[in-house]
Amino acid sequence: MLTSPSAVYLSGDFRLTYRTGQWVDDLNTQKLVPVFRLRWSALISFTGIAKTSRGVDVGDWIAETAQSIDLHAPFDELPKALLSADKWLSTMRNYQPLVISLVGFIERRPVAMALSNCMNINGSRIDPVLPQLKLFVNKPKKSDVRVLGDDKAITTSMVERLRHLISNHTPPREVQLAMAEVNAEASKHSVGKTISPECVTGHLLPTGAAAEVTPHGIDEKAGYMPGFVARSLIASGVSGFAAKLDENGKALSLVSAIFPCHRRIMNPLF
Repeated sequence: MLTSPSAVYLSGDFRLTYRTGQWVDDLNTQKLVPVFRLRWSALISFTGIAKTSRGVDVGDWIAETAQSIDLHAPFDELPKALLSADKWLSTMRNYQPLVISLVGFIERRPVAMALSNCMNINGSRIDPVLPQLKLFVNKPKKSDVRVLGDDKAITTSMVERLRHLISNHTPPREVQLAMAEVNAEASKHSVGKTISPECVTGHLLPTGAAAEVTPHGIDEKAGYMPGFVARSLIASGVSGFAAKLDENGKALSLVSAIFPCHRRIMNPLF
């Protein structure tokens, strides 16, 4: 989670680990869910358990839960809705670790949250795993970087590199590329093999004028964007997509989804 007054960022990889210990890299998993409402916007990701007690993909559950929030609802309705995961999390035979990470803007104020039963927002482990999620909130006033999940695979130098980029107002696309590079490097050092080299990154701006979601490390022959990205954007009320072009004006085969947010009443100037 990267937060600053000028932009917030979030990333998620595609490796899902099941209770049997087996893992799979599912590139159709919803690992980055964008949500836009009148006075706030957010990006949501998760790590941990792959399916709910009813067999629903956790990414799909997050998307459906977030999109059910009323257009006029205050931001507090988002963590409240996500905490309803307790209904199925607590019914599992063995308590399963789950971390839902969130970054966004309330009006123009950045916010970061972690909803977890196994880790706080500083990346410290909670032992034993709890039957219910706890909410951790951070409202940074300056640039901040938080690592949730397999934090041991992320070095201090990686964190400081990202912090330097957002502190110096680096263009968002460059920051997202750096996040993807950190993810790919971390996947090599993950002792538990919990990180895939492929990932998706996204950023939001405080104006609400635009946002961007970008898949990384996926075969360039794949479609314009993975289905999970398109589904989330459409459900968020996004009205269209704009293809990115190369320097010769040719459409790229696998590129970012750049989308205008529907008009939000964040400031009378917009």
